[in-house]
Amino acid sequence: MTNTFGANWKLNPVTIDKAKDLLDSYANEGLSGLVDTEIIVFVPYIFISDLKRLIDEKGYTFRLGAQNVSEHECGAFSGQISAAMLASVGVTEFLIGHSERRGGYEEKVVHSQDIMIEKIRQSVNVIDEATIKAAKTEAIEYTNEMLGRKISTIVEYNKHQWERQEQNQNEKPLLLRPLTALYCIGETLEEKAEGKTLTVLEKQLEKGLAKISSDDLKYVIIAYEPRWAIGTGKSANPNDIKEAHLMIRSLTRSDIKILYGGSMKPDTASEIMAIKGVNGGLIGGASLNAQDFSKIVKYHSK
Repeated sequence: MTNTFGANWKLNPVTIDKAKDLLDSYANEGLSGLVDTEIIVFVPYIFISDLKRLIDEKGYTFRLGAQNVSEHECGAFSGQISAAMLASVGVTEFLIGHSERRGGYEEKVVHSQDIMIEKIRQSVNVIDEATIKAAKTEAIEYTNEMLGRKISTIVEYNKHQWERQEQNQNEKPLLLRPLTALYCIGETLEEKAEGKTLTVLEKQLEKGLAKISSDDLKYVIIAYEPRWAIGTGKSANPNDIKEAHLMIRSLTRSDIKILYGGSMKPDTASEIMAIKGVNGGLIGGASLNAQDFSKIVKYHSK
């Protein structure tokens, strides 16, 4: 199985010129055209078209990814972008459920607020701890189910476009490769402290992949990212990573690709990649420096 490394640029860089420079610097580090490794670059929406042209013009082998995608195909959903729209401009990979969206943005917080308002209306005088806990649980359940619908849109798009394209060789191809959902799962520090890591991961897989058949998992990559490690420079210990990856594989399929996404750095890449069941990494801050990212991707060259 080839290794896959995702570079999640998040809200960076600030201009298209700097984005082009960063992608060029990846190529200058020898990251384009690797035989045994795939590179996916998850970029801000606004840069996708320009970077796709750059990739095509220079013959880079990097694949473009979107940092989010709508669960809807079309309609009155202001501010959202569908899988079909993104595929039409060259996106083939979709980041779904990243920890920064699960914990700090609309996929959990906004719905949690709606639930809390309803609980307040139903309460008599005061909201007790049990009510608050129930509201949070309901918000998390909703989040996992919504992320599942996003994954389903990717799978269904492949069924309608990629599989039909394979069956009708005479039609002009719309896709050069099937779309892939990169589904992020992971526990918070509180859940880890309570010994709930595996339970949390199982629930996220159960809800997120509820409508995805075993065969359709070929369109899914899993990223295990302990949420307490994102952006902190901390990483889970090797035994915890191994245990999590083995459990994920046992609940999905033996050949599914699983990445580790908890602050992998140049000095920790070799140790993490040596863990059985780790097939690559989802890299955040370190991917904004081409030399650091190259050291992670080429961990075996040290």
